[in-house]
Amino acid sequence: RLESKKSHRTKLLFCTTGVILRRLQDDPLLQGITHVIVDEVHERQWQIDFLLIALRQILKQRSDLKVILMSATLDANLFIDFFGGAPLISVPGRTFQVSSYYLEDLLEATGHVIEADAIHAKKESWSTKSQATFATGRGEHKSFRTITYDSNEGVSDDYLGYSMPTRISMDRVEEKIVNYDLI
Repeated sequence: RLESKKSHRTKLLFCTTGVILRRLQDDPLLQGITHVIVDEVHERQWQIDFLLIALRQILKQRSDLKVILMSATLDANLFIDFFGGAPLISVPGRTFQVSSYYLEDLLEATGHVIEADAIHAKKESWSTKSQATFATGRGEHKSFRTITYDSNEGVSDDYLGYSMPTRISMDRVEEKIVNYDLI
C-alpha cells in the first residue's frame, strides 16, 4: 500500500480508483496517459462515480484520451448515454449471477457480535457511565446507590431496521482491520 512501482519506462500502470483520483488532484487532464480502463464499473462505488464524472469532463478537452469501461453485468446503455453515445464492444461469453451481501445483514442473520474489546473493533465505540440514584427496598428503606453501566448512546441511526446488537456491532467495525471471524 502506498508503494509506487512505476518509472519513466512504465507503459502500463495498474492502480486503484483512489490512486487515479489522487493523481487528478495534481494533473487534472491526466497528461501523458493515453487510456484509462475502469473495471467493475457496475459496482457504483462513490469513487467510481466520481472518476466517471471527472473522465467525462476531461474528454471534452482531450479527444485523444480513450476511456474503456468494463463489467460483466452492467447496463451498457446507461454508460453509453452518460458518455454521449460512446461505442459499445460486446464480448460474448458466460455471465455469472452476482449477489451482494452486506455486513449488517450477515451480522443480523448469524447473530455474530463484534465485541468492544476485539482487536478488529474501534476502540472508542462504547463508554462506561455511572449514575447516582436512590433505591427503595423492603420496608420503604431507601439507600443511595451508584449504578455503573455501558452506554451505547452513541449508536448511530444508520441501521434503524436492525437489532441493537447489529447496530452496535456496525458502529464498532474497524474497516482497516480484517475480521477473520466473519469469513
